[in-house]
Amino acid sequence: MSEPAPNHGNAIRVGVDDKSPLVQAALTHLLTEDPRFELVSVYADGESLLQAADLSDMQVAITGWIISPGDGKYILDQLRSRADAPRIVIYTGAEGE
Repeated sequence: MSEPAPNHGNAIRVGVDDKSPLVQAALTHLLTEDPRFELVSVYADGESLLQAADLSDMQVAITGWIISPGDGKYILDQLRSRADAPRIVIYTGAEGE
């Protein structure tokens, strides 16, 4: 897990979840270079993202479709019932998805 970034006022608070260190690094770079965003966490598994969504004021979560445990649908199903769940962006690079 990465340390929370300093507060940037009205910046959108974003959490990143991807199993690939390369994708984590790329998204971290993009988000930290843009003052509209505040990167609050980086994880490599869905359970950590779900825990962070409970414990932080994350507004948007970015995750890959292929993430353990389960997949992007698992993440969506877990967040669906939470009143204060972050908005979610799910992407994939997998063939046939």
